[in-house]
Amino acid sequence: MKIPNFIFLIVITLSSISCVQERSKLYSNKVELNKIKDSLKKTINDSIAKSDSMKIIIGVAKLNKKSRVILYDNYKWEYKTANNLNSQNNQKVAITKIQPIMQTVKPIRKAATPIQTEYMTNESGLCGALTKKGGSCRRKVKGGGRCWQH
Repeated sequence: MKIPNFIFLIVITLSSISCVQERSKLYSNKVELNKIKDSLKKTINDSIAKSDSMKIIIGVAKLNKKSRVILYDNYKWEYKTANNLNSQNNQKVAITKIQPIMQTVKPIRKAATPIQTEYMTNESGLCGALTKKGGSCRRKVKGGGRCWQH
């Protein structure tokens, strides 16, 4: 039995219509994904800008009665006078960790390690004197003394 050509044409036309419909669905999904992506980028950039506008004070040094130096977390200094200090309360300050900036630091010394000059007991018949490498001499000795080299 032979199938007429117009049926093939109808099948091909229907399949191409379904492909076009699928393509339009994919395009609309892609457009929606791009909108979501742009929205996320905007949200992230806004939150970064907001966090960058927050200043974290890590130190304050008093220069004299009327002026101070403020050190922020990005290690930038800001000189404030008595007039500017009152306006600082209006700024956004996230965390204030006021620590003295100038501190006297005592140097940390390591405990002195005693130099070993003694030698091991010679009951085993060995010299036992300290060598240059830090070990003990293993030469045999008579009478509990040291070897000829030590």
